[in-house]
Amino acid sequence: MTGKLVEDLFLETPGTGPALTWYSSPVSLGGDNGVMVELWLTSAGDNFNDVEAFAEGSNDGVNFEPTAIVSSGGATAAPAWEKSSGSGVIPWAWVRLRIELTDDTTGTATALVSAAVRTYRAG
Repeated sequence: MTGKLVEDLFLETPGTGPALTWYSSPVSLGGDNGVMVELWLTSAGDNFNDVEAFAEGSNDGVNFEPTAIVSSGGATAAPAWEKSSGSGVIPWAWVRLRIELTDDTTGTATALVSAAVRTYRAG
């Protein structure tokens, strides 16, 4: 069972345009085969639109599948706590978090977030 991977991470979009994407270090599932993702949004600045955490899977801990296994659900206002667990068995040996921050297209957005991956034995 893994806990918080990031605590009080300050994120800032590069201005109007693409979302900011941040990746955590990989976490081994060990004997577990299920994942729950948690996201805490402590504060959000001007032009903030959304922040969301995704779990991505890998068999070697280096090459990750870009399709999210589990999504925390989007936090649109601070403070917020979003969580979600996958349905069924995860066929990967490793997971990592991908956190995406989007602005409202009128300027730079900022957010202070924490996130966790909790592994468990499903079925």
